[in-house]
Amino acid sequence: MKLFLSFLLAGTFLLTACARDGGTPPTQDPHLPPSWYQLENETPPEPTSPETDKAVEAAFGIYTDALTEVEPETSSAAPSLIAQNPSDFVPWHLDGLIANFAVGVGGLYGSTILDGAAAVRATWRKTARGLPPPSATRSASGIAFRGSMSEKQVASALEPAIQTALAGKTIRDEKRFRRNANAEGMRFLNTCRALESMPPLRRWRLAAFAFEVGFGASGQITPTWEAGGAVAMTFTWVAPEVARVLNPPTAADRRMHRFVSSMAALIPAAETDARPIREGGFPLNAIEFGLAVGYQREFGLASAAVAANSKLAFIRTDQPGESPSLSPDGTDVPFVGPGPNRIVAKVPAEKFRKGMRQAISMGRYFTERAAKRETPVWRLDTLQTEFAVSVTGLIKMASVSGAASLTLVFGNLSP
Repeated sequence: MKLFLSFLLAGTFLLTACARDGGTPPTQDPHLPPSWYQLENETPPEPTSPETDKAVEAAFGIYTDALTEVEPETSSAAPSLIAQNPSDFVPWHLDGLIANFAVGVGGLYGSTILDGAAAVRATWRKTARGLPPPSATRSASGIAFRGSMSEKQVASALEPAIQTALAGKTIRDEKRFRRNANAEGMRFLNTCRALESMPPLRRWRLAAFAFEVGFGASGQITPTWEAGGAVAMTFTWVAPEVARVLNPPTAADRRMHRFVSSMAALIPAAETDARPIREGGFPLNAIEFGLAVGYQREFGLASAAVAANSKLAFIRTDQPGESPSLSPDGTDVPFVGPGPNRIVAKVPAEKFRKGMRQAISMGRYFTERAAKRETPVWRLDTLQTEFAVSVTGLIKMASVSGAASLTLVFGNLSP
């Protein structure tokens, strides 16, 4: 049996390789209970069968077995290379492996093919290598912004993406497209400044925000879920180590602060629910919310029926600061649907927290089984689980046919 695997090398490179025949064969095709992935199913996650447990463990085992077999081959040239180079030379070596798993039709759990939607992502790294751990959140991609940028710098950052879009011949009205793209960039810059002016949160840190905007053939801005063949641009902001607040927060900034604080207020309860996983060596290190954003910057969670066009990520830290609390005018979690500025539902925060508790329980299931397949050389470093959310507050595993609205990242505490 040949498997295509993605291997993470030292640095940021990916390599595709084949494992030899052999490995740990799954005892059967693992199928998760319907209550784990069907959003219309209000039943709490049911216990899995022993057969499914063994099959899920075997799915993880295929990758760790492959690591054990492939790693000596990638290191075989290291001694001769070291002898021929300076003492500080570090040869290429196999540093880790990222495996993506999906929930398919009928709850079938297995490896994704190419760019399939992942419900579980496991990362294994070498033990005791002394290398810096990978980031708790995904690497930011897109057009990078920071609050200190000028209007001229925004235009320069947008120009390569504008040129690429125009080269695709999808845009018919270049003048309108340029005008709208630059206006949208300036609006995002104001959002970045609002985020950088937020007071620090206790134990958690706002880490990143990404926003995808679509443009139709006429150059008009359109939500990406309605755009069809539109051109899409992704704007990204990563929190600076030290934020420089340029101006006092405006009324729009304060609205953004309230929204971000209301999302952050969901985290302490999730951290409490995840305590058993932390005691097992895998604390909740990051939470990412998939958002939908209307034309007038109406923020809310994206439901499974509407793809997220925005991501808001938090990472756990030990920094002091304010305890997150729900905004005075809202104990609800808003959802944005298709159409400009449309809130389609508001779910009581307590109901959403209940769904997060169930999501953490499912995350624990996969963490425990992936950790069982550690070897003396390789250990599970992080495990990321993706969930779809309904406007009723139900939270289930993201399937290949759904869209993720909530991401939980668990990290290994062991050295």
